[in-house]
Amino acid sequence: MLFPLFDALQVQYDADLGFMRFQWREPAGHYLRAVQASGRNLRPALAHGRDLVVAHRPAYVLVDFEGLPPISLADELWMTANWLPQVAQPLRGVALVLRHEHLHNQMMAESLLGAGRHLLPFQIQVFENVAPALDWLVQGDEATAARLQQEWDSLPPPRPPNAANLTAPARGGAGFGSGE
Repeated sequence: MLFPLFDALQVQYDADLGFMRFQWREPAGHYLRAVQASGRNLRPALAHGRDLVVAHRPAYVLVDFEGLPPISLADELWMTANWLPQVAQPLRGVALVLRHEHLHNQMMAESLLGAGRHLLPFQIQVFENVAPALDWLVQGDEATAARLQQEWDSLPPPRPPNAANLTAPARGGAGFGSGE
């Protein structure tokens, strides 16, 4: 099942497999300019993803960093305090897709995982491409991997967002430690 796009976050979920997949679906340069123009941050989408993991409790998660704008230090700190503790519990395996050109977010992911290592009772593998990450999560079941990828590929191509359509930041409550 494909959840509706939230900001630029696309989520795929398969309840039978206990599988969830996340990817930023807007071209990074377009989204980053729109985010800067609107004065908002990534937290609404990050909180949405966290809430989906908490609600559906997948065992296996694929996070593809393709298209994700650089995560700020403030968002990294917020994720360490308000995001990771809630998503870590139901997980058994996480595949991160980090291409070498995403060095900033790779370093952020390593820092976040290092800070929260006491919360990580699951396996984490880092891949440069989606296909081997998906294969690892479905334990080599080619038919299942193909079915999931076919559903994902049915999505329309990403379009640059309109800055006016992005959610404005909440006033006075979304800061570090707010527990959002």
